Order: sequence, then structure tokens, then C-alpha cells
Amino acid sequence: MVSSIWQKCLSLLETELTAQQYNTWIKPLQLVGTTDDGVVYAPNKYILDTVERQFLVRIKAVLLAVSYTHLRAHETV
Repeated sequence: MVSSIWQKCLSLLETELTAQQYNTWIKPLQLVGTTDDGVVYAPNKYILDTVERQFLVRIKAVLLAVSYTHLRAHETV
């Protein structure tokens, strides 16, 4: 279920962003969690910082639209 929600989110974001933005900042992210609570993991701090500054508000909005109620972002360890 979570993977299908994330795929819907990715599909929407891909249509909104340039190919470079999508491939650099969004595609490396992973969503882990339940349908009520999720964590977006970034592969490194640089991507995490950029996503938090530039894209996290939009990612949250898209995920809320497709079903999430709570979302956080973290760096993959």
C-alpha cells in the first residue's frame, strides 16, 4: 500500500518538476511507514537539506492528497 501511494506521489511530482530536479532530488528518496504516518528517507544530508528547503512542502501536500496524514524527512544512515 505504501509503495503505491509513493508511486502516485512520484508520478505527480515528475509532471510538476523538471527532469533534472526530479532525477536529482526526488527519485533518490524512499518512503517508509504506514498509510497514516510516513518518513521520507534521503540517501545523504545534502539531498535531505535540499529536499527540506525546496520540495518537502510540496511532497507533503501531494502525499496528503493521496492519503498520508503525517510525514517526516530523515537522512538514510
